[in-house]
Amino acid sequence: MQEKDALTALSPGVQLWMIPPLAHSEWSKRIDWYLGFQIRRAAPHRPANFSPDLHALVETLEVDVPMMRLSPEAPLMIASETLLPNHQTVVVPLASEDDSQFSQWAIMCHRIWTGLGKPGVRIFLPSKMSRAQFLAKWPQKEAASDLEIVVS
Repeated sequence: MQEKDALTALSPGVQLWMIPPLAHSEWSKRIDWYLGFQIRRAAPHRPANFSPDLHALVETLEVDVPMMRLSPEAPLMIASETLLPNHQTVVVPLASEDDSQFSQWAIMCHRIWTGLGKPGVRIFLPSKMSRAQFLAKWPQKEAASDLEIVVS
């Protein structure tokens, strides 16, 4: 694992950046500025779901319509290659800054990373999470050497 300092945190080198929500990191706020405030603008957005009437009509007509149900707490992925020196930036949800939430946050980061095929990744930690806390909660200890970490 490589720890990035304030001078190299926003430098090129990896495809994927993972950041906590704006309320939990000064780095997230800075990155949001470079992204043209896309994170801030996406915050009030809630995924649309089919109305009960449309659901009933689809079932009545026996039409096969794929229905993706996204949670409002789903991660937000932004294509950032024209604005930052990476390809994607993912905002990983974090409800609060306590130990159990940190554990869930690290597991969600790991799940997203593996789901994307384990690209080069830089993880910006929440402001109250230490490097040691993150490493203790990272599910795949042997893959920790592939990570770049930025501590607030």
